[in-house]
Amino acid sequence: MLRWIKEECERREMDCVFANGKSAGTLTQLALQLLPNSQSLRKRVRQAGASAAGFGAQIALQEAETIFERELLERCKDAPLVFLLDEAHIVESEVLCTLLNAAQHVQGEECPFALVLAGTPQLRRTLNEAGASFWPRSRKVSLGLLERKASRQALTRPFGLSLKVDESALDRALDEAQGYPYFIQLMGDALWKADRKEISRDSLRAALAQFRKDRNAYYSERYDELEEQGLHEAAARVARAFGGRSDRLTLAQLRFACAPRAAAQVQRKIAATLRDLGYVWKPAGKSRYERSIPSLMAYVTDTLNLPHEHANDDGDPANEDEPALGA
Repeated sequence: MLRWIKEECERREMDCVFANGKSAGTLTQLALQLLPNSQSLRKRVRQAGASAAGFGAQIALQEAETIFERELLERCKDAPLVFLLDEAHIVESEVLCTLLNAAQHVQGEECPFALVLAGTPQLRRTLNEAGASFWPRSRKVSLGLLERKASRQALTRPFGLSLKVDESALDRALDEAQGYPYFIQLMGDALWKADRKEISRDSLRAALAQFRKDRNAYYSERYDELEEQGLHEAAARVARAFGGRSDRLTLAQLRFACAPRAAAQVQRKIAATLRDLGYVWKPAGKSRYERSIPSLMAYVTDTLNLPHEHANDDGDPANEDEPALGA
């Protein structure tokens, strides 16, 4: 999505800077990304870093923040600027606060500056820690499972209008992708490599091997992520708390499922971490939580050798039989 925005900006000959939390996570890096020619800002940043912790460092940092805001305003007076920041959830809170305050000041002066932040569900917590009610005042676009029609469009559109489609093969491909945006990308890439002009039973068979390999590697990474934080068993309990694919959990039900015998504080912490990791999510405007990837929960329970319900309906990763594509 960010790459598409950048391409659209370039097509309109608009200045666009694309960075991530690692390349723009400090005030020095941020200055180099947005104000590469500012000698005074870099001087103040160096002073803040060289000063011992205390009053002197705070003064230098405040001056650097003031210069950053002023020079960003001057830059945006000359021409529109779009700043795309990926992995914003790992940016230091102080740096993010400086950027957001500057953005609001520049926009308040009616200068054309657009700030787009992308991150995991943890971004909400990061913005709240930065203060000043940044999260409620942001326009939010939440990721979620795509409806069938949108999934079909996302999968077929890159092929172009001349694409030939076997509907039974396409339906099975959509079933495998489960409406999850990343899996749709994986499936589309595998189908493209198999045959760029047609989605057929043969191209699907060729694509499934690569898709399932990539999908299972993704499952493994997500499971390791849960295990590293000691949450794999809690994740399995949450998986079992969900019934059929359409089931939802209230926040209270989610917390209880995480750790039925633990104190409320522990339950809240585990539930918040599972949400930050994207294991569960709550669609915008909804009050109940959903499984972010139904078949990931099946993978978790399978890995722990625990029983789970509706395995086949959820796209059980262990079921690697050849697809039944009809007559």
